[in-house]
Amino acid sequence: MNRMLIATCLSFAFLSGPSLAGDFDAGLEAYNSGKFTRAANIWNELAVNGNKDAQYTLAYMYQTGKGVDQDDVRAYSWYRIASDEGHSLAQLQIVRIKSRLLQMAEAEAMKEEVARTLTAKAEY
Repeated sequence: MNRMLIATCLSFAFLSGPSLAGDFDAGLEAYNSGKFTRAANIWNELAVNGNKDAQYTLAYMYQTGKGVDQDDVRAYSWYRIASDEGHSLAQLQIVRIKSRLLQMAEAEAMKEEVARTLTAKAEY
């Protein structure tokens, strides 16, 4: 998945034009060197300025916790923005992460229900 992400983003970056590709490539170089925080900072700046490849890649970083705190909600948000900008792979990731977020919400609701049941039984 990691190599596929890098290859996909690299090919999109070259299609985006020389200036954006250069900036994106600086993030890619940092990422490939293990400087994930630096890559996230570079791609964040591009992402907030509408670069759909940076938005997608930043979403991936939030999803995996590389260079940023792992945060599925932020990952979902960036995937959604990239999708709205026309990034073709972002839509697939939205479906995957939405499913994961729903599973986490269901698990949390079940834990709360079990805790209420145990509390009620202990009080009885």
